[in-house]
Amino acid sequence: MPKVAFLFPGQGSQNAGMGADLLTDPDVSDLCDRCSSAAELDLRHLLTAADDDELRLTQNAQPALTFMGLALTMLLKRRGIEPKAAAGHSVGEYAALAAGGAGKRWRRRFLQAPARCPRCWDWTRKRSRSPWRA
Repeated sequence: MPKVAFLFPGQGSQNAGMGADLLTDPDVSDLCDRCSSAAELDLRHLLTAADDDELRLTQNAQPALTFMGLALTMLLKRRGIEPKAAAGHSVGEYAALAAGGAGKRWRRRFLQAPARCPRCWDWTRKRSRSPWRA
């Protein structure tokens, strides 16, 4: 089997309706519900019904793109496609961490960050506000 790398894009690659097809899969739909609950954010709306202007907002684009990366990784792994490496640009780094096997503690912390600190999604502010820092 050939070596495969998973590459995840950063903000700017999102588009309206980008998750509609994926959400027809029951496992992806369940993951969406769990992620939405943890983040206190309606990801299903963002992935299926949000227009480009709503999805362009950083606080919407970043969790939506990260979810897409997680969902696609889950589907590929279910088909037996395992990455030998994973990389991401900007917010895509978080999906790459998950694809590479980062632990549950990190994923829980990431998914709860918007609810705890909405300003964390605005990277123009001080980095010290980032919830990822220990």
